[in-house]
Formats: sequence, C-alpha cells, structure tokens
Amino acid sequence: ISTRLGLRNIDREYFAAISHFFMMRLNVGIIGGRPKEAFYLVGIQNEFIIFLDPHNTLDAVPADPDEIRFKHLKSHEKVAKKIHFTKLDPTMTFGFYLSEHKDYQAFDNYMAFGKKNFGEGWLFSCMETKPSFMKAQT
Repeated sequence: ISTRLGLRNIDREYFAAISHFFMMRLNVGIIGGRPKEAFYLVGIQNEFIIFLDPHNTLDAVPADPDEIRFKHLKSHEKVAKKIHFTKLDPTMTFGFYLSEHKDYQAFDNYMAFGKKNFGEGWLFSCMETKPSFMKAQT
C-alpha cells in the first residue's frame, strides 16, 4: 500500500504507527528512501529505521544445500544500516503478505486497530465502498 506521510519529511505523528507496522507478522517491509536513494526498510530500533540497500545485489545461490552453506555468509551485509525516520522521504510503500483467508482477517483487524488507536496518525485511509465518483455510470 503506497502512501505519503508528510510534505517534505515524515511527520512525527506517524512514527508510532510505523513502529506498530514492523511488529505485525504479515509485514514484509517498506519500500522507501530519500531523494535519489531507494531503501528496503526492514525493522526499527528506537527512532531509527533499519534498512537494506536494494542496489547491492549478488548472484543467486544454487539450490544445492552444500553450496548454500558455503556461500550464505557472503550474502549478508557486514554492518546494519539505519537512518533516523525524519531523514526519509514521506512517500512509502508498505508491504504485506497474505497467503490465506485467515491472513486477510488478521490484516482487516490490523487496519481497524490502527484506525481506532492511531486516529489521524494512522498510515492508511480505508473506505467501506468505492467513492461515488469511481462507481460505474449507468
């Protein structure tokens, strides 16, 4: 789900909701960054977002278990990177993985919880139905 959480920077009111997102089991991270830099945001520590640089790519490791054991350590970052959340661009895409109906129910509960508990500081706008301007004209 793509959203914008401020004009030039992420507004502080959204930080608690972003932290809550990383605690949800269905999250697969956030695509974000800052001007001319894209990051894959994967976690949070205090007011810092932990990220991976998607531009650091490596060859795929073959599906051979011996090859995986040999090469897996070379596939990890040596140092965790983090950035203060106020330094990120406010346009972000939140990723969720829903593989079955119970995941959708958990996602629906998550959205309802967020709207109720974070109010104006919630990350997303949810609607029960399409707005009238999007409904088919007859």
